[in-house]
Amino acid sequence: MSKIGKYILVIVPALYVLLGSYVHQVIGLYSLRSADPEYIYFSSGLCIACGKLHLGHIDNPGTPLQYLTALVMRAVYFFRSKELPFVDDVLAHSDMYLRVLNLVLTAVVAVFMYWAGKLAATISKNNWYGVALQTAPFFAAVIFGNIGRITPENLIPLPAMLLCLLLLKAVYADEYHENWRNALGYGLVSGFGLSIKLTYFPLWIIPLIVLARWKNRLVYSITAVLSFFVFAIPVLVRFNAFKGWVKGLFLHSGNYGKGEANIIDWSVVGPNFRQITAENHYFFLLILALAAVLIFSFFLKNDSREKLLQRIALGVIAAIAIQMAMVCKHFESRYFVPALMLAPMMLLLILELTRKWHVRWRTMNLATFAMLFFLSFYLWKQKPMVEALSANLDREELQKTAVLHYMKNLPPDAVKILVPGYYGAPVPDFALMTSYIWSLKQREFFKPAFARLYPNTYIYFFWDKTLNYWGAYPDFSRGDRPVYIYLEHFNHREALETDMKQYFPNAYQLEEVFANPATNEVVYQLTATNEGEIQSGE
Repeated sequence: MSKIGKYILVIVPALYVLLGSYVHQVIGLYSLRSADPEYIYFSSGLCIACGKLHLGHIDNPGTPLQYLTALVMRAVYFFRSKELPFVDDVLAHSDMYLRVLNLVLTAVVAVFMYWAGKLAATISKNNWYGVALQTAPFFAAVIFGNIGRITPENLIPLPAMLLCLLLLKAVYADEYHENWRNALGYGLVSGFGLSIKLTYFPLWIIPLIVLARWKNRLVYSITAVLSFFVFAIPVLVRFNAFKGWVKGLFLHSGNYGKGEANIIDWSVVGPNFRQITAENHYFFLLILALAAVLIFSFFLKNDSREKLLQRIALGVIAAIAIQMAMVCKHFESRYFVPALMLAPMMLLLILELTRKWHVRWRTMNLATFAMLFFLSFYLWKQKPMVEALSANLDREELQKTAVLHYMKNLPPDAVKILVPGYYGAPVPDFALMTSYIWSLKQREFFKPAFARLYPNTYIYFFWDKTLNYWGAYPDFSRGDRPVYIYLEHFNHREALETDMKQYFPNAYQLEEVFANPATNEVVYQLTATNEGEIQSGE
């Protein structure tokens, strides 16, 4: 590979790092914006870092991200002052650990993009093919929001590009002879992909179509299943729960295994199809182009290489069709990410299937030029999305910063009663409570550390009318420490006073000490007006 080629292959990964660093900066504190999924993976990673594989969250299953989280936590703590024990330090500085994790996650994907592009260029002897493969993460619109977050979708490009590399290796082999090693490689990649997210499953069909011999298909299938459980060891620990989760996803028509047990709600299939095609119309134009080229190729005389290309194209189209069916059943834009990662491979397949008719102008292949023009056009069309995301994140930060500063300046011994919404709070306590709840069997292990760090925090969930805390039973009538109540929305006050009556003094007043009209947040100070006893609920 020439020196210029090496520089070319740095461009796309560098762009990914730049975008990731930018979104990382503007997204700010995770606890301020959302507890899901950042603090759920925080819980799983901390459990693994402490040597505990019985995890509360195995749904995605997201195991590689959980392993990476644990590794980053231990690595970061290596550089810490050791004033606090490991668990206490992580819980006391949760946002810092998560923000470092996000930077590492971006770096891992960027380095892999460079390596995959370099290998693709070497295999195909075409630097531009390597560049095309590197653009895979940018075909998923959700990447522009997720790149600054902690989500399993950020890792999906790894197995998708690995699969494409194996396919390219077969296409460009001097003499391709299918054997069990091919099947083994496909199986390991498929198991790895599924351990990141179950939505990778449709891509399992590609090797089954590409491999021509039933013996190798069997080797592939067994390897894929076994390697999935090797990669996702926590799933084995809670296999019955995982099996129930997957069964619920299949049998129920609602998201997350909810809704009626009718498998598919046909009334939402049409709207879901229209929405996913509207969000990815250039991608679907690419599918139509590949399908047209593939159909045309069947009418031509083909050698073994072209027949292999046809099987790969069939596999890719089949995988996308299955992914479409999955998304039409349970709609979420992020569920379509694995299929979107195949866009560069579709471009390369179109070029290879039409290779006989390529026209060259001087040293430039015009078909390659057309591919690069499409990629540049597609990336440029994403610019308004990044601008809209920037405006939204800037607006949220401006709106939420005021209450964040107010809550940070409360007296250290102040009692905080938090009444959050479903996402975020101006202190990390709510996000950490979400993390604690997801730790399931490990709650008793972590509770002493939480109690040491957050003894005066009480969190009321209005959706199930429960008061959650780590410290002592609530006594809000003591006059030796101030009591503050944070409401995510002022409308929650009536429900709070009704449901918390057993914990409040017999006579009290709520004085509004802070209000944020932009977000409807409000902070009250609770003061007992006499020495009456608490109406205890014990």
